[in-house]
Amino acid sequence: QTGDSDAMVTQNAAVSGAKNIFATVTQDASSATVTQTGNGNESEWLRATVSQSGGSNATVEQTANGNDTSFIDAKVTQAGGATSNTFQTANGDNSTNMDIVVNQDGASISTVTQTFNNDASANFLATVDQTGAGHSSTVTQADDGSANINPTTGIGDNGLTADIDQTGSGNTSTVEQYNRNQYAVVEQTGIGETATVIQNGNGNDAFVDQDGSGNTANVYQAGFGQMADIDQSINASGSLAEISQSVPSGDGNGSNSATISQDLSNGDFAYIDQISFARGETATINQGLVSASSSSTAMIVQYGDESDDSGQNLNEATINQDGGMLNDALIEQYGTGNTATSTQIGSFNDSDIFQDGTDNTATVTQTGDNNLSDVMQNGSGNTATVTQGM
Repeated sequence: QTGDSDAMVTQNAAVSGAKNIFATVTQDASSATVTQTGNGNESEWLRATVSQSGGSNATVEQTANGNDTSFIDAKVTQAGGATSNTFQTANGDNSTNMDIVVNQDGASISTVTQTFNNDASANFLATVDQTGAGHSSTVTQADDGSANINPTTGIGDNGLTADIDQTGSGNTSTVEQYNRNQYAVVEQTGIGETATVIQNGNGNDAFVDQDGSGNTANVYQAGFGQMADIDQSINASGSLAEISQSVPSGDGNGSNSATISQDLSNGDFAYIDQISFARGETATINQGLVSASSSSTAMIVQYGDESDDSGQNLNEATINQDGGMLNDALIEQYGTGNTATSTQIGSFNDSDIFQDGTDNTATVTQTGDNNLSDVMQNGSGNTATVTQGM
């Protein structure tokens, strides 16, 4: 279709074992709506493919209501600035493999929503690739079933994957994932990019990679066994990175880890907080500065919690700032068995470490001149070592 046309495709498979329900739409400057429903058990291969150019709109909605459904696929390819809305929902038990792939060129908007509502469901995949300026991508994945295991496959509720790639300037990406075993990757190249990842559950990983200046990255994780990594590079002047990790209750043990790296930076801000029943947490901030006149700020805050497993009590915080001047490093640790390390290489840098608890160790190493170090320890069995200058 061409020239402001509308296409509506509705497909409904009402019997068990229905397979190979395909819909394909190709348009220019038009609108497409594809609705596919599998109501029987063991439905397979609901597939929708939409190809559009010239500022088109696409809506794909796929629903599997029976048990043991699998292979629900949607692919949207758009050029010239477009809008894509894709929805996948599995309402039966033991549903697996829901995939959405969106490719857009030109200032476009993409919204992806995937939901498993029952038990022993696994494997969401959302892939969004956007090229150009002014893109917006939102991915929401929710596994609302329990952790029950499928006795046949041995699979429980898990496996949410989101992969976002944006090239250009002024792009925005938001990923929200709920339940357990989540994996999110956001890659952005350009100026003024914004990435937000929200994960709620246990055993989740989040990666944000931004190349350019003035970028913002935020990762929020609630649960234990989490890992977050933010990497901002290529003259990442004026960029901001924040990682927040919390454990809603003290019922489980599992160490969270957070790392922020800002390379060739100037005037950047990096912040990590690990709070609420934090056990065996590790936090690392690395800032490599672009020139002798650059400055950046790094902060880490950890609240520890007692655990039956002594290995889960040792929280670690490390800040490395290499080069530049007027750099600030702040580490605060509240809890038991904590360690803190701050290393600064440059001139008149400021390092502050505050520890409130027992068995804490603080080590500060500053190489350069006119540096300031302040270590405060409140508790027993603490050790502090400060080395300044060559």
